[in-house]
Amino acid sequence: MARGVGKHPLFDDDQDMDVFTNRLVRCIQQTGTSIFAWVLMPNHLHLLTRTDGESLSKFMQKLLTGHAVYYNMRHERVGHLFQNRFKSILVQAEEYLLSLVRYIHLNPLRAGLVRFPDHLESYRWSGHRALIHPRSLQWINRKEVLDCFSGNESGKIDAYLEYLEEDKSDPEYLLTNGSFIVNSKGLVSTESSLPGPVNRSGFPLLGSREFGLSVLKQLRGSDAGSSRVRTPVHQVITSLVILIEDYWRIPAGSLRSGGRRDSIVEAREVLSYLLVDTIGLTFSDSGHIVGLSRQGVSDAAERFRVRMRSESSIYKQLLHHAYEIIGQ
Repeated sequence: MARGVGKHPLFDDDQDMDVFTNRLVRCIQQTGTSIFAWVLMPNHLHLLTRTDGESLSKFMQKLLTGHAVYYNMRHERVGHLFQNRFKSILVQAEEYLLSLVRYIHLNPLRAGLVRFPDHLESYRWSGHRALIHPRSLQWINRKEVLDCFSGNESGKIDAYLEYLEEDKSDPEYLLTNGSFIVNSKGLVSTESSLPGPVNRSGFPLLGSREFGLSVLKQLRGSDAGSSRVRTPVHQVITSLVILIEDYWRIPAGSLRSGGRRDSIVEAREVLSYLLVDTIGLTFSDSGHIVGLSRQGVSDAAERFRVRMRSESSIYKQLLHHAYEIIGQ
């Protein structure tokens, strides 16, 4: 799940949605990710995925960062587009696959974008039409969804359509927040944590307690803590720092040195902008990378935004290389 910052639109028109969908297909092909259900709404999106190749983080980084760069350039906008990092929930497929397919594909109906369930077929920006028309979208994993129903192809489609209109027994809170949170304390029920404060460290999980305990056992039994693996985001940041240092011919590590040479100051401004506006890092995290305070990062990024409005051609080639690294 991903939302626009401050409920800002992610898609202004069909062109934005079409460009995003094309990017989604490319990311699927590049990472080996499977899609079971999806929907694009004006200010948020839902994807039901299984990562069969590269990590979910890399898939989402390519998808969301690329769209943020495209959207801001097309609509002459600056700043964050997405609200924080995307939200992901590990799902026990046997229990919740169909519930999530239904919840995701009914979004346009709940939002009033279509009036009746049988009008969902006309909404182009979801996986619903692909489930009932096999030639609609070849990249959605419709077989695994329809195989949850019995009968021949036609009977499975009819059963799926009937299922959409059944009473929904799973509350929205459960489907969008998970049933448990897995963290250092073990398995914490999200429902038992309400209405008081919730410890959100760790990651949410949607499934039975037995499923959660099996996941926890796997995590505790792994040696993941003994060796640090560079995440895709870390790799991108490292590559951006090298790009900026090479562009201004700055010695490695000089960005954090506190130097005030014009080249170093300008390099910090560009890097601050890329870290904050395109990758979505916090001012604090960006500050550790560029050697500035939180306010310093904010000011540096803003100075570059202002410069971009009048001198965009100067940085066109540099930003092109940066966006290639980020994953546009």
